[in-house]
Amino acid sequence: MAGRAEVVEDTMSTLNTEPDGSTRPSEAPGTFIAVSRGRAAALFPEDGEWSVRGFPAGDAKVDVTFRTAYEDRGFEARVPRWLFAEVRGRAESLEDAIRRFPNAARALTPVFDVALNTAVEDLELHFAFDATLERTERAFFQNFLPDGQPTLRQTRPVKATLLSALTDAVGRSPDSVRLHRAAAHYQQALRFWGLGDETRAVGQLWMGVEALTPVAKRAQFERTGAISPAELAKALGVELKQLDPTLRRRVILGDDEQCYKTVTDVSNGFEHGYMPLDALRKLAREVRDQAATYLRTAILDLSNVPTAPRNEMLVSPYDSPLIGFPFTKYLRGTISGSGDPAAPGQRYPLVEWRTDIRSLRKTDDGCHDVQWNEKITPRMGPQMQMTKISVELWSGDKHTGTRATMKRADVERDGAVHDVTRSLQLNGRPDGAPPDLDGEEQ
Repeated sequence: MAGRAEVVEDTMSTLNTEPDGSTRPSEAPGTFIAVSRGRAAALFPEDGEWSVRGFPAGDAKVDVTFRTAYEDRGFEARVPRWLFAEVRGRAESLEDAIRRFPNAARALTPVFDVALNTAVEDLELHFAFDATLERTERAFFQNFLPDGQPTLRQTRPVKATLLSALTDAVGRSPDSVRLHRAAAHYQQALRFWGLGDETRAVGQLWMGVEALTPVAKRAQFERTGAISPAELAKALGVELKQLDPTLRRRVILGDDEQCYKTVTDVSNGFEHGYMPLDALRKLAREVRDQAATYLRTAILDLSNVPTAPRNEMLVSPYDSPLIGFPFTKYLRGTISGSGDPAAPGQRYPLVEWRTDIRSLRKTDDGCHDVQWNEKITPRMGPQMQMTKISVELWSGDKHTGTRATMKRADVERDGAVHDVTRSLQLNGRPDGAPPDLDGEEQ
């Protein structure tokens, strides 16, 4: 352990100096830029961006700009990769900017989830640097983030006017802190939108309801003219001890008694551990989507978003969450023959599966059309064959923004190549069932 510690110490000493042995540029107050990135279902056009000026970042204010980063992969259209958030402002040093600026970007991302009903994953700091132009030496920092291969996923084009409408409304509200907190819980719920995570999604939705309760109370004070909780309870026709539950049910959860009861059952059963997990998941699956719709609508209404953008946010395509799950492919088949299905030297039968992107082009609605080929090579025992092969493309979302077409799939067997699947198209199904891309071997 002592030897290992000495190596680390020597390495860090080297990192703190320049190659000629001099120290790094001294840091002083100035203008700094920090860029964070993350995956998102929200897609800006290549020349598009959304900016917020003078956003709080600790004791100072910064300018935050969001855009989508694209890469040239040799296709007709460039490949969208990451949501980038650039934060620019004054800081005492590079370390001060690294500490404050990324949180300003993260604080704005729930706006995407609520205004566009589009999930944004957590943004990570990618790099930061001193942008004070008059200096000849400026400090620089980069966080190593693996790039990986581009992943086909569903996207929704960004409408920046909707983002601004919500941001401006929340910023004007005397309840901006609680509205932002409720939006952050809605964002977390969308991050738990996958199969099996319904209980945690509903738990986040309930915390959003609780965060909004004082905001709903203030709104009802203004509507009824009551000046005390007792007067408000009387105006609503309930006992004082039922005031908060009544506000949650009537104002936030659409006066839907069944939804309110189920959400509270899930939240209490999960928190206090008195309900089996399978029962919790079943209840959560039943109520999640409706509860999310109610909470999102309440955030918009209690923020006093102007009527036109508010109404637009509540109709297609924004009325349904788009999570941006990567498309997932499945292969099904039948192993025909007797004996050990595994090839010699292998423990299990398997299939080597290669995907080749054939084309990627931009569509008129701002999304992308992807076409690809599959090459499937079964590795089986000498007396075995893989037959009745089909390929399926699944996504966890109800509506697609990206269109994906598998042009052909070939199976290589005994040195020969067999065409398996005809040209197939992925389109969203309104009931949310995954489309089935199948094709019998020909």
